Amino acid sequence: MRDGVKIEIVGRGCAITLTNVGPGGFAIASEENLASVARRQFRFSVPNEPWSFVISAQMAYCLLRPRAKAPGLGQYVTGFMFADATEPGVQQQIADVLGKLVGTT
Repeated sequence: MRDGVKIEIVGRGCAITLTNVGPGGFAIASEENLASVARRQFRFSVPNEPWSFVISAQMAYCLLRPRAKAPGLGQYVTGFMFADATEPGVQQQIADVLGKLVGTT
């Protein structure tokens, strides 16, 4: 992934960090356990770039990741699957944003 990739939950103010992304979905880390909802919208962007990408995703899993300095405490790692990923238009959007996130387009 390129440096500085930013992800945010549309309409929420919690701080999250993108931990990985691929053609099927992505994972984030956060200090709070996100409520399980059918779909959320996420905005991907890169500083100093004239684009952002908003896509819907649904929760696939949530894990608590322990921190080395504080056993038993940590961030929640939540995985999401891109919603409607089998639709041709959505597949193209995902391919486009993945290219921008890894710096190939």
